[in-house]
Amino acid sequence: MTSSSGNIHVLCLNPALDVTYHVKKLIPDQKSRSDAARHDPGGNGINIGRALFRMQVEATTYCVIAGSIGEILQDMLDEQLPNVLFHHVSGQTRINSTIIELDTQSQFQITDAGTPVPAAQLTQLVENFANSVGNGYGILTGSCQPTVPTSLYADLVHKIQQHGGRTVVDSHGDILRLAIEAKPFLIKPNLYELETLLQIKLDT
Repeated sequence: MTSSSGNIHVLCLNPALDVTYHVKKLIPDQKSRSDAARHDPGGNGINIGRALFRMQVEATTYCVIAGSIGEILQDMLDEQLPNVLFHHVSGQTRINSTIIELDTQSQFQITDAGTPVPAAQLTQLVENFANSVGNGYGILTGSCQPTVPTSLYADLVHKIQQHGGRTVVDSHGDILRLAIEAKPFLIKPNLYELETLLQIKLDT
């Protein structure tokens, strides 16, 4: 596999086991049978790693996992994505659920907050990530656990810049706002995230 983009490292602090159910119709207070359930490794960082792999661009994905769900996630990623560095913490990797109601083609999503990362492990992971990026690209993406400081991505932007690297930030809310103040190389908000950031409605 070749890369024309230099050294690329992707941070995935809060991955998930994504479970998607297809049901004919949701009925309150009754069990709904799913005849087609799908299990996938989830998280923006993992999705970016897979996209780069399909484009034959070398990249390393840093993935925080926990407990038996984390072990399942690791087994799945071992088959789907090369160059993943797994960082084990206590607790359980989150499970995100999507229900697709076939009768109405409606989609319902439930997203877990994720397991906390102990402060000492988070500090070490951040340092290792910034050092590994060097003068390459560090991709900071996805949601963070509620216990993670909102300044984390901004701090990483500064650390990576000090090493001569460039950062790409794909996040939302205060995490994105603070990261922008640190002046990353690139941001990738969607329309909703951009409207929320600017506090205005964008009609075009």
